Amino acid sequence: MVDMLIERFICKDLWREASQPEIVILTGPRQVGKTTLHRWVEEQARRSGKATRFLDLEQPSDLASLHGGGEEVIAALTRDVDMVFVDDFYYLENAGRIFKAIFDRGERQGRRIKVFASGSSSVEIHGHLQESLAGRTVTGDTPPALG
Repeated sequence: MVDMLIERFICKDLWREASQPEIVILTGPRQVGKTTLHRWVEEQARRSGKATRFLDLEQPSDLASLHGGGEEVIAALTRDVDMVFVDDFYYLENAGRIFKAIFDRGERQGRRIKVFASGSSSVEIHGHLQESLAGRTVTGDTPPALG
């Protein structure tokens, strides 16, 4: 799926972020390459021996796998993985609180699960994340036309 990616500086930047504790939230308009970038990072992670999970929440089956209360959703996202990728995260109810809980638990337990999330650059969508994830995220806009 990532065969046609023209490697850009952002690829290496994202891969460097994979070793940092903060949650990475990649934003940008539709069709600029957010999913492709996440797939590229996921491929690099797997090659380096990391266990990953990729969820595209526009897919009904992926969204349905995150049913139940907060604890069940957190378990579904993080069970047996080192890194989780959540595409179109705004479909996830209480996404900010869930990502915060994953980050904070990892910090307390000494087992960090890296979270990469992507979604629209809409201010309305991301407004709820700013307060709950203060100090826990790196957010960036995807440059247009990533290839």
